[in-house]
Amino acid sequence: MEQLAYKENEKILFLIVDSTLLGNSFPLKKLLASVNQLPNVILINLRSGLKMDQQGLEFSNVGIASFYFPKNMEHLVENIHDYLEGNRGILGTGLSFYECCLIDFPSFGKECVYSDKILENNLDFSRQIIKGKNNIIKEVLHPGLLGDTNAYHRAPFIFLKLNTESSLDYELVVKVIQTQCMKMGLVIPVRNSYGFRNICIQYIKTVERKPKLVLKIAVGKIKGIKFFAVLDIINKISEYNSFCDLRKLLLYD
Repeated sequence: MEQLAYKENEKILFLIVDSTLLGNSFPLKKLLASVNQLPNVILINLRSGLKMDQQGLEFSNVGIASFYFPKNMEHLVENIHDYLEGNRGILGTGLSFYECCLIDFPSFGKECVYSDKILENNLDFSRQIIKGKNNIIKEVLHPGLLGDTNAYHRAPFIFLKLNTESSLDYELVVKVIQTQCMKMGLVIPVRNSYGFRNICIQYIKTVERKPKLVLKIAVGKIKGIKFFAVLDIINKISEYNSFCDLRKLLLYD
C-alpha cells in the first residue's frame, strides 16, 4: 500500500489479488480499507469458485472476479463491464444455464464457514505433527507454525519435506500411509485436492533440472477418523530410524 501511494496519481493502477486458497476467509475488508485511501487504484479480487465455494462437491468449474472502484472512477464501471462481457462471449468461457443452476444454492460465494473450518483443521493438523529430531521428516511447512495465526498465516494444506532426495522414498511414505489406512478400512485419495472436503495426500516432484520433492497433505473440512488416522500414521513414521527400516514395514505387511 505504501508503494502504491507514491505512484503517479494521474495513472490508473490495477491491484490484482488471487484469494483462491482462502476463499471468503480472505480479509477483503481490511484490504479495501487500505485501497480506499488511494484514489487511483482499482482492486480486482480473483478466485476459483471450485475450491472453497461448493462444499467440496465440485458442481461446476467456475471462476469469480470481483471489481472494486473508487468513487471518482464510477464512470469506468460500465465500460469495463461491457469489455469483460464481450471478451467472455468471444472466448466462450461463460457458464451454461445448467451450470448456473447447479451453483445456485445459498452458501455459494457468500459464506466463510466452510473455508474457515478447512484452514482451522490444517493448522491443527500441522501443530500435532511431532517435530524435533527426526530421521524421516525434515521439516513441516505451514504458515501457522510461524507463531502468528493472523489471516495471512493460514493455508488449506501442509507440506512435509523429508530427509531424502529420492522420489522412491517419497513414494514409500505415501504407500505406507495408504496401506496403514487400508488396514482400518479407510481410503485416502492420492491426488491434487480441489474441493478440500476430506483429507487427501499428494507427492510432488517439480519439473526442473534439479527437481524439488515435497509431500502435500490437504486436510479438508471433515475432521473425522481419517484426520486422526493419517496424523497418527505420520507420527509413527517419524519414529523410524531410516527409510530402509520403514520399507520393511511394507514387506512385513
